[in-house]
Amino acid sequence: MDIKSEAEEEVKALKRELDGQKKVFDSYNAKINEQIELNNAQDLKSLKFKLEEAEEEARALKQEFDEQKKALDSYEAKINEQDEQQQELKLKLEDAKEGAKALKQELDDQKKLLDSFKAKINEQDQQQQELKILKLKFEELDTTKCKMNEQKHLIHQLTNKLECPVCLDIPRSGPVPVCPNGHLVCKKCKKDSCPTCRCVMGSGKSLLATTVLESIEHDCKFEDCDKQFALKDIEEHEKNCPFRIVSCPKFGCTERVPFAKLVKHLINSSVCCAEDTAPLVALQGWNRRDYKVDVDVSQERICWLMHIYAYGGETFAVFPVKLEGQYYAVIVMFASEAKCSEYKFEMIIIHDRKSEVSDSLSAVKFQGNPLSIDEKKEGLRLYGIYGKLMT
Repeated sequence: MDIKSEAEEEVKALKRELDGQKKVFDSYNAKINEQIELNNAQDLKSLKFKLEEAEEEARALKQEFDEQKKALDSYEAKINEQDEQQQELKLKLEDAKEGAKALKQELDDQKKLLDSFKAKINEQDQQQQELKILKLKFEELDTTKCKMNEQKHLIHQLTNKLECPVCLDIPRSGPVPVCPNGHLVCKKCKKDSCPTCRCVMGSGKSLLATTVLESIEHDCKFEDCDKQFALKDIEEHEKNCPFRIVSCPKFGCTERVPFAKLVKHLINSSVCCAEDTAPLVALQGWNRRDYKVDVDVSQERICWLMHIYAYGGETFAVFPVKLEGQYYAVIVMFASEAKCSEYKFEMIIIHDRKSEVSDSLSAVKFQGNPLSIDEKKEGLRLYGIYGKLMT
């Protein structure tokens, strides 16, 4: 047997063996398919049963879900309702708070108004109490006024009795002369006979009149003054009375005017004062004034126009004058001597009007208190100047 035959035999043997194995495989495959079909049928039945159970369970779950959803929707509706109610309550609460705040403000305002009313009532009560006290005081005052009127009437009658029948003045010091019939007369008007009844005066003195005149108020002696003072104060007042009679400080002018009208007299006079409207306002530092000697210096009397200044609420008159061959620098303050003592001045007189004080070879300096307007004109000759300095 050749190799080809052997090979064919082997191929046939292998083919037969392969066919046998294929049959076995097909048998097994059939059995497996059969078993698979059987298993599939059983599994399908089981799955179908499970599916039915799952569907039943799903329906139950769906029903439970629906019920829970309904419950949840109900709860949600209730929650929404509660939210709405809560929001409404919140708005009402805010409104209530605003209302309470407004009520509190109104209550505070009412309380303040009540306190104000209480204060006014207390004030009215106090005013009524004060009015009662004032009424009592007025009643007392009326009583006092009646008594004072009676006293004034009595004093007026006594004053009339004290009035001198000659000069019509009331004496200011005792003893007061009295005639045997009781008629009074002042000491300067006393004569040998009584001016009232013509009897002999004698040496009688009224102590009662002296007591009365020391107790009553006396009229100021100056015509335009309507003030009255006790005897102990009247002299001091008359020294400073704005209506006291003073002399014009200009030498050569004999006018005597009330103190209050002195400046008016000066500015209205063309021979006394250089100013014709009002006093000059004095500077804080030096106030310079030049004077020219253009008259016969051999004259015994030369009067220059004065200048008046306002300073510190007071008025001053400044001028040079030649009297009896002597030159004087005069500064007069329109005030009492006591007031003048509160002021000091410094006056420097130089010969050449173009020179300054520091450059002048001839100068005179005066220091002191200004002279009072109440000073007599003779007293104004205080600050004398050497004649050569003025000419």
